[in-house]
Amino acid sequence: FVAAVDDLRQSQTLASGAASFPRFSADLATTGGLTPPRSPILSQARSVPYRIGQWPRGAASRVLLDLAIVAGGHSRFQVDPRIPDDKFRGLYEMWMTRSALRELADVVLVATPTDAPDDFVGTITLSETAGAGQIGLLAVREDTRGRGVATLLMTAAHDWLRHRGASKLSVVTQLENREACGLYSRWGCESVDVRQWFHFWPQDVEVGR
Repeated sequence: FVAAVDDLRQSQTLASGAASFPRFSADLATTGGLTPPRSPILSQARSVPYRIGQWPRGAASRVLLDLAIVAGGHSRFQVDPRIPDDKFRGLYEMWMTRSALRELADVVLVATPTDAPDDFVGTITLSETAGAGQIGLLAVREDTRGRGVATLLMTAAHDWLRHRGASKLSVVTQLENREACGLYSRWGCESVDVRQWFHFWPQDVEVGR
């Protein structure tokens, strides 16, 4: 269940395994890839040796499913010791499967090296409704982190959303995911609220067992 921060003390008496989820929001007219002057972050993003493409609507590849699991590395389903690893992995694989089919996302963007177009190193899923954009999954392969891939994905996401006519962007992440929180803050997103999620476990019940 979910609780506002003010309800945290009461909630802690009912369940364990709390996870904090800040929601970030940004005005796309004043942040990101289309607003001059370009920031040093955007200059870096434009010069990294990677490019962004769209995953075609259809089945997700094994590599794309693996990136979805990477995206869930700090999720409450991963950190809760009572949730089996195969259940966590299956959840994020299903999230990406349905995103690739355009059931949970309007587009799936993928990052690849310019000299290796089949080597997927990052992904971001996006949806847009009535001018409001939403990030679903964002992941960068561990061996390519720190090279500007996430910033490049955010630049592409901003451009795609603006092209769709979106004026707002929102994303929910885990407070423990310091890299993601820092990325969104540097991008000009503001944390608008934080909620606490809890898993309520009836006595002697475990998922999938």
